[in-house]
Amino acid sequence: MNMKSFISVREFVESWEKELYELTNLDFFIYQMMNTLGRQLQNHFFKRQNDNLNISLDFDEIGTLCFNLGDSFEYFLEENCFHDCQLNCPLDLEKTVNFEEFTGDDPTRKRLMVLRSFLSPEMVKEQCLRVELMNSVVLDSLMQFFSEEKDLELHEDNLGLIDLADFIEESIVSFIRHEGRNFLEKPFDPAINLFEDLIEKESLSEGSQWEDETDWDMEETDDFWMVEKDVNDIIDQFIEERGYSAPREAEKTLLHLNLLKEFLREKAGVVSLNMLEESHLLEFMAYWLVRKFALENENKLPDVFTSLAQFVNWLSGKYHLDFKKSFLSHYEKVKIEVPRVVRTLNLHLKEYNLFEALLSGSDPDAEIWSGYFEITNISSPSQNFLDLSDIRSFRSFEGVFLKSAAFSGLRKADILQATLVKKNDCWEVQEIEYIYPRVAKLFLHEPLA
Repeated sequence: MNMKSFISVREFVESWEKELYELTNLDFFIYQMMNTLGRQLQNHFFKRQNDNLNISLDFDEIGTLCFNLGDSFEYFLEENCFHDCQLNCPLDLEKTVNFEEFTGDDPTRKRLMVLRSFLSPEMVKEQCLRVELMNSVVLDSLMQFFSEEKDLELHEDNLGLIDLADFIEESIVSFIRHEGRNFLEKPFDPAINLFEDLIEKESLSEGSQWEDETDWDMEETDDFWMVEKDVNDIIDQFIEERGYSAPREAEKTLLHLNLLKEFLREKAGVVSLNMLEESHLLEFMAYWLVRKFALENENKLPDVFTSLAQFVNWLSGKYHLDFKKSFLSHYEKVKIEVPRVVRTLNLHLKEYNLFEALLSGSDPDAEIWSGYFEITNISSPSQNFLDLSDIRSFRSFEGVFLKSAAFSGLRKADILQATLVKKNDCWEVQEIEYIYPRVAKLFLHEPLA
């Protein structure tokens, strides 16, 4: 089933001030980013923003905002990443910027010096991109949009605006990471064939919708209305149609998919099947199951993943919701990584003595820092030191001591939701709430407890 685009191909081409033959890979990348960002905002951000009605947006407003952001972002990329700047930020985000060897123009050197004043000496390109993206694209576009479209004068210290800006920045960087290499390595190559393919598919889709309205057969009509039904009923239907030979197998699968029901209802706000998207399945696997299985038996996780894979395969055949390709792109890795991080987390939580930790860290003047920390380097198991980077502020913490048997289970790029305390000029991990695999990074936008 095709979900409605926030910005159709025709709308984009007509509004982009270019002829069709002039459109490039960069234009195609921006178009795809606009609609992906729109879906992320609608299905994730605004689902949890009931308490902030000032910045809530409807479908058309989200489309307008994403178009404005895409327009501003393309200009930013052209001027800062594909012009004189040698950093080429959108590509190879894992690589670092060697300031000493950089011989770019004066404005770029000045920009780097400012960034280096509060980031680590060995600056990752992603850090540079994020700071520039937030300052030059996201905040300006948001304040202008709310002023012109909603008659709201918001300032950079508005908490709702900051939350929205953080989410947009994370979504854009994640999209660059997954799709950038396909289109940004040769940004100015012609993309007329790509756009013509999309226009043709859009025309066929419109024709198909017209035919459906005028000439449905009964079986198609039944399927159409089924996707409007409660997603809980769809999951129950899957259990019934699987026809398990042993009642215990049916009960076990239902138990696993009840976890999915709980996530869709309480976290994602998905009530009908036509609201379900690929990103919901990834968030369920990589983020929500980690939190659900803290201090629970992680050995049950492989069976949960198997039941989910069966359900995804059934959806494809039954309702033509083909999530299999995107699901499988993460499934093989997630089904290994999630049990590992949960096992490591549980090892830490079982040995962790909160009372003892509070006593040992009771100095009221001690510096404390809480956040989501990506592990950038790990010392040998005998040393128990980590290099961490706060994924929100990009502040780096080197040589952080972790006194825990869980140390040996950690891997580079794991993300700790943790609190650090400074003792004798050295940072230590005071408390770990959760450990996430790297793929969960997109979903770590919840406020810290």
